[in-house]
Amino acid sequence: MLSHYVQQIKTLYSKKTIDIGRLREVASDWGQNDYYDKAEDSDWLLPFWGETSPILRLFRELDTTSLAELACGHGRHAAQILTGNYTAIPSRLFLLDVDRENVSCSARRFANMDLVKVFRNNGFDFRPLKDSSLSAVFCYDAMVHFEYDCVISYLKDTYRVLKPGGRALFHHSNYDKNPGSCYRDNPHWRNFMTSSLFSHVAQRAGMRVLEQVILDWGDADKEDGIDCVTLLERPIRLSGEPNEGRFASLHPSWKRYLASGIRRLKAIRRAP
Repeated sequence: MLSHYVQQIKTLYSKKTIDIGRLREVASDWGQNDYYDKAEDSDWLLPFWGETSPILRLFRELDTTSLAELACGHGRHAAQILTGNYTAIPSRLFLLDVDRENVSCSARRFANMDLVKVFRNNGFDFRPLKDSSLSAVFCYDAMVHFEYDCVISYLKDTYRVLKPGGRALFHHSNYDKNPGSCYRDNPHWRNFMTSSLFSHVAQRAGMRVLEQVILDWGDADKEDGIDCVTLLERPIRLSGEPNEGRFASLHPSWKRYLASGIRRLKAIRRAP
């Protein structure tokens, strides 16, 4: 019963802090789009999977046994991982995307691979993935467009879905100009975010920042330092800390809401 209340409390507080209108606006730009066909080209994959890529170097720091990709699109990065050329093939690979067509496309692409499970998520957390279920999570060429409130929400939920010692690798914006603007008005449609702000939020969410690499992006229209890739780790519980059982993965900030939240939900249930 308590775990049921915990999940409802998380949903209640998450929705209060997310601008759902802006989330849907950004998501709508990445539905049916010729970007996905272009992105399969080897030149578009090179920044992520080229042997000299700093992103690949950090990806190889992940334990990919139970791996999730956020904003999977049509599955181009999952296809690279499943070749086994860059890392051990995962035992379980979860693909998440907020767009219904992307989910359908990825599900069709990997329909014959039992280890791949594809889900549509809500655009601000990793549900339906379970607490402490992942050894690693990554997101490429998508979080660079996310609104700041969604980035914050995902960082908080990263702590929940990772096992202690699990790691996350996020490719995100480092564009600190034009605050308050629509992201489409910015170079390469980068949303407002900085490496320092990302690090701060990640640490507030209970994560440890292992490394950040600032990246240039683009070819003829290259923008210097517009992107960042950040490697995070959920710390392992130190010996002597209390064992909280099934609530061990619940971030401390949520625990502060637990008692009052349960009372609130019970009051709602009792209301006529």
